[in-house]
Amino acid sequence: MDELSPGPLVPINSHSILHGQKDSRSLRTAVVVLDSKLRVTAWNERAHDLWGLRVDEVRGQHFLNLDIGLPTEQVKQHIRNCALTDGEPVEVVVEAHNRRGREIRCKLVCSSLKADGKAAKGAILLMDEIEKEPR
Repeated sequence: MDELSPGPLVPINSHSILHGQKDSRSLRTAVVVLDSKLRVTAWNERAHDLWGLRVDEVRGQHFLNLDIGLPTEQVKQHIRNCALTDGEPVEVVVEAHNRRGREIRCKLVCSSLKADGKAAKGAILLMDEIEKEPR
């Protein structure tokens, strides 16, 4: 198969990310998996908590078109590069707004998703809210 099939979207639970953790609410990192066309194929509970959209609302949607508080203009090239190339993971910190409209700093780590050691077939995004620096 040349491309990852969008297939059914299943919420990512703690077991699929961190073996041994029983409670998915303890996973503090938002995890989003995108196919090569930047459509959402996986979305965990922390992504819902951070951005306010449920798994059924993002299924198959283009990530950069989602109405979330992440400034996609600032990160879109990084995400596209990760989804289409085999480069090193990229880490950026951006000012964003969480689902409650509160200003946050968001650390985004983007890695290429590879199938069978071949070329990139999508991207894995890890997003964490980090403490704002004191003014």
